[in-house]
Amino acid sequence: MHTLYSWGYQSRSIKELDALLHEHSIAQVVDVRRRAWAKYQPDFQGSKIQQHFIRHPKASYQTLGRYLGNMHRALPWKKPPDWQQGMDELDKLLRQQNVLLLCLERDPASCHRSEIAQILQEFNKCEVVHLGWPTEKKGQKKAKKEKKKNPNQLTLF
Repeated sequence: MHTLYSWGYQSRSIKELDALLHEHSIAQVVDVRRRAWAKYQPDFQGSKIQQHFIRHPKASYQTLGRYLGNMHRALPWKKPPDWQQGMDELDKLLRQQNVLLLCLERDPASCHRSEIAQILQEFNKCEVVHLGWPTEKKGQKKAKKEKKKNPNQLTLF
């Protein structure tokens, strides 16, 4: 079984995505946004991201948003009526190669892609890796280092 990766492009670049695809040998990107719209990051808009993968065929790109997109913007995931068709397609892809679920939210816990990943993990026992998460702020890392140096020191983190 291959690995299912998950990544949210919020405040990130298409170059970061390319680097992750290369680093983790990911052959398939599956967009699970209901609509491939990216108001503030146009590189991730439907036609632009499709063109990117045509020009740079390091991985294949497809959207399963019709089947796996969130019907509303909150969790829990409100599944579209034919969501099982999308899950079957995703399972088929995952049996052949490493797959990356792409959506907006940087934090997988705030995104329906984590629910999709959990269902697939339970169904076919694949490994799930949420790339770029957890991220810590520089201040939190520094505070943890300081705490190790002086365990009696109180910190806010």
